[in-house]
Amino acid sequence: LKFEGQASNSSDGSGNEIANCPKCDHGTIRETPSSYACDNDDCKFRGISKEMCKREISVDEAKKILTDGKSELIEDFISKRGKPFSAYLILDGNKISYEFPPRKAPDAKKFPVVAGVVAICPTTNAEIIETETHYTANNKSGCKIHILREISGREITREEARQLIETNSIGPFQDFKSKKTGNPFAASLYLKKNQSIGYRFAKKE
Repeated sequence: LKFEGQASNSSDGSGNEIANCPKCDHGTIRETPSSYACDNDDCKFRGISKEMCKREISVDEAKKILTDGKSELIEDFISKRGKPFSAYLILDGNKISYEFPPRKAPDAKKFPVVAGVVAICPTTNAEIIETETHYTANNKSGCKIHILREISGREITREEARQLIETNSIGPFQDFKSKKTGNPFAASLYLKKNQSIGYRFAKKE
């Protein structure tokens, strides 16, 4: 996705104060006619456009991005092809980027939920909890861990999920099942750099 237009990266200092600048020690983010921008001329933060993908960004939404680093899920963006889409807006270095929610698995098996923290995300320190279908972050800290509780026909236990998050891998297991053939196969699971799940297969002798 590309922004249509670019937010001004500086304010003339006359607009309403929105928040302290998250990227410099001396600036204040102020509202301008087209953006929310820092009033420090030396700041490299590009600001937040007041309209992104045909969707107006409110003052309250801008404040949340600037103070928490991430917006609530915004569901009414419109792409260049005219299609609606949902995304979070996040602070990404000196600019604002889109973060897309994980795709839902409509056929995911549901399990009973046990309260409490399963593990701590090693990247963002977010708490990972159980839902009926996933082990996932319970806040909007930028953590992308979203582990299905059943992978390739095998239930991932709470302890296995904790180990996977803390040590980056679990297994090997012998009881995965192929979606295409239903045949069993052996593999280990690991967390990729983007925090999605990958398989590792034993080398054939």
